[in-house]
Amino acid sequence: MKVGLFPLNSLKTRLIVILLLNALIPLSLLGTVAYLSIESIFHQKIENGIRNTLKQTKVGLENMLSNAEYASLQLSNEGSVGQKLENLLTSSSYFDQMQTTEEIQRNINLVNFTNPYLGLMFYYFQDDHRIMFQNLEVQNNFSLDQLPVLANKAEEFFLRTA
Repeated sequence: MKVGLFPLNSLKTRLIVILLLNALIPLSLLGTVAYLSIESIFHQKIENGIRNTLKQTKVGLENMLSNAEYASLQLSNEGSVGQKLENLLTSSSYFDQMQTTEEIQRNINLVNFTNPYLGLMFYYFQDDHRIMFQNLEVQNNFSLDQLPVLANKAEEFFLRTA
């Protein structure tokens, strides 16, 4: 029996086939093992990279929320800026109002400087839609309803506990 130019039963053909198989089988096994190990390493590196990026994002978000909490405590009624605002609103002396206004603006600038990623901060009086002590310029067509809501407080809970 003859395949192509070489007869199958000759010693030369058998040696060529055995040499080819001895060379191709180890090379193909080595290539397969190398491919699978490289694929595993890359998959693990990609997974670790994604996991590390998520951890960094989580830490950054936690820091940002912590800074926002600190700033909101400063601006609240119990905070130093909030108490000065309350003094401003209850003061009858024009001189005291001017002095307190300057102190509030300085404190808001300090809070903004120590927390630069907070963005726009201001006091908003809902009854007359008045904005005071903003750290950045507010557009004329500003509407509080257009801003995204981070959290809603349940007024019923505060009414019951107050």
